[in-house]
Amino acid sequence: MDLNILAALKHFVSVTKLHPILVNFTAALVPVSVASDYLAGYFKNQSLRETAWRTLLYAAIITPLTALDGWLYWDRGDIGVTGMTIHKWLERPWLYS
Repeated sequence: MDLNILAALKHFVSVTKLHPILVNFTAALVPVSVASDYLAGYFKNQSLRETAWRTLLYAAIITPLTALDGWLYWDRGDIGVTGMTIHKWLERPWLYS
């Protein structure tokens, strides 16, 4: 990847601070999907069933973008910072399972 493009992406990510927003948005979509699917089965409602699949699809599409945004958001100054160390430690089981 061209260094100018990478630098521009890193700048955009650091200015907009999208990573926390994307993480929380994705985390909210999954329970909404599960609840919609459960309610669709209980009420026999096809619209809720479609909502469940669409929200799960949106979460699946956004998750890789969230990870990429997190990698771009990471800064060398974060090395050794307790919060970032815990954050990086928590992501590891998801990467290797």
